Amino acid sequence: MTEGYDLDLLLWFRDALGLVVLGDDVPPRAVPRSPDRSDQLADDERVAAAGRWAAWWRAALAFAGESQRAEAPAGKGQFLAWVHERAVVHEAIGVPPDFAALSDVPSLRDAVVRLFADARRDLSGREAARAGALPRRATAEDHRGLAALAEDVARAHGVGIGAVRGAVLVVAVEGPWWRLVGPGVVVCSSSAYGDDAAFTSEVVRAAFVSALRA
Repeated sequence: MTEGYDLDLLLWFRDALGLVVLGDDVPPRAVPRSPDRSDQLADDERVAAAGRWAAWWRAALAFAGESQRAEAPAGKGQFLAWVHERAVVHEAIGVPPDFAALSDVPSLRDAVVRLFADARRDLSGREAARAGALPRRATAEDHRGLAALAEDVARAHGVGIGAVRGAVLVVAVEGPWWRLVGPGVVVCSSSAYGDDAAFTSEVVRAAFVSALRA
């Protein structure tokens, strides 16, 4: 499981700019709500910006999921080459501070660059608030439950426990909400993951099973 800063950042931009993006893999509104910065785009720029944001979102999801499931190679040289390759892919998706990959839709890129400092400050404040609130941490019982779930999936599919792998990408959106976004990769809302045992089990099982079926 990983909490996705990059993904939360993209959702902040979507909501702040008031982009209307449709798609089964597009989460509901982020929480807490982003400030209204819809004036950063003209009305005639919105359709192109929303379409480009959708492509950005899906590329970021794929990258985050692959990063969680990939195994870094052994050996210093191979590892450094792998890290460099991942950095190049990440850059091609769109990263701060210049978000060069969004240059094909200048209106979106310009708005994102202008708002990046506000977004980073806002998201950092949310992280600090969560830390100050002492959020629930995973317990030994949680780990035992996930291990038992993995064993159950392995038995059901006739594979060894080592073959059962998956990634859960957690985003701060209204929920409970989750979607399978690739083999072995699920994105879900943080509002229920970890606190709602049934929701967590459903999400993790979906990740495990989809990876085995791929």
